[in-house]
Amino acid sequence: MTARQLPLRCRPAFPGQRSPLRPRFRSAGPQSSVPAVSPFPVPIASPVPIASPVPAPRSPLPCGSRGPGPGSRLSFRSPLETGFTLIELLVAILLLSLLLAGAWGGIHAATKAIRSGDQAIERVNRLRVTQAFLRRQISHTMPLPYAEEKGTGMPLMFEGKSDFMRFVAPMPGYLSRGGPYVQTLRLANSSGLLQLVFTDVMLNGFDLDRAGSGQVQPTLLLDGIAEAKFEYRGVDDQGALEDWTDEWEEEDRVPVMVRISMAMRPDSGMDWPTMVIPLMLDVGSRTHSVRRSRPIGRQPTPPAPPGRPTR
Repeated sequence: MTARQLPLRCRPAFPGQRSPLRPRFRSAGPQSSVPAVSPFPVPIASPVPIASPVPAPRSPLPCGSRGPGPGSRLSFRSPLETGFTLIELLVAILLLSLLLAGAWGGIHAATKAIRSGDQAIERVNRLRVTQAFLRRQISHTMPLPYAEEKGTGMPLMFEGKSDFMRFVAPMPGYLSRGGPYVQTLRLANSSGLLQLVFTDVMLNGFDLDRAGSGQVQPTLLLDGIAEAKFEYRGVDDQGALEDWTDEWEEEDRVPVMVRISMAMRPDSGMDWPTMVIPLMLDVGSRTHSVRRSRPIGRQPTPPAPPGRPTR
C-alpha cells in the first residue's frame, strides 16, 4: 500500500504549522510499541518496495485558506489577467500621437518663421548694399574719356541707355588696385527675369572691343527685377536743366543726374525706391575744348610766343 498524500491546500505551508487533519490532542498513556494488525490477510511474499511519496510543491497559500475570491483572505489576479487592454493601448497611442503632432507643428512653425526672418534680413541687406554701391559709384563719375568714337575720333566719357550705362569712376579701396576704372551697369535678361550686373576694368589699358565681346566676367548685384529703366538729365548751353531721357546722346560729356527706376517681383519681398543720383563734380558744363579735342594720345606742343626760342 502506498502512503496517502495530504491534499495540497491542507499541507502545512510553513514549518511548525499544524495541519487541520492531524489530531489536536494526544493520549495521556504511554505509546504502545505493538504494531497494529490489519484485519485483512496480507500474502506473505517478497517484500515489495513501497514507493516513497513525491513531495508536492509547497502551496503559496497558508493551510485552511479558501483561495482567491471575494471572500478569501488573499486575492490576486492570474498572470493572464495583468497588463493593459487593447482599447487602453489604442487610447494611449492616440493621445501620444496627438501630443507629438502638436509638438512637431510648433517646431516646424518656429523653424519656418526663423528661416523667413533670415531671408527677409538678407534681402533687405542686399538691397541696401546695392543702393549704397550704385549711389557711390555713379556720384563719383569722372570726366575722363575711356575710348574714341570710330570715324570722328570724339572722346567717349559716358554712354547711357535705358538698360545700359558705362562711365569712369574710382573703385572702393578694398576692390581696386588704384586709379580710375571703366564701370558698366547692365540689365541682363536671364530666363525671362531681369538681373542687374556690374563689370569693372582698369582705365589704363581698357579696350572697348574686348569689353563688348563678353570676356569680362560680370558680377550680379540684384535679381528678382520685373521692370527697370535708367534715365539721365543734363543741362543745355544756357545752364538750364533738361528733361529726363532714357537715351544719353552726348557721349562726350556726362549728365548731371541719373535716375534708376525699378519694379521688383511680388515674390521677391523687396521694394526698390526710385533713386535720383546727382553727380558730385560739375561735369555737365560743356566746353569747346573737350568737344573739339583731338583724338586721345599725345597732344602737339603749342607754338611758343614770339621772341621766345622753342625747345
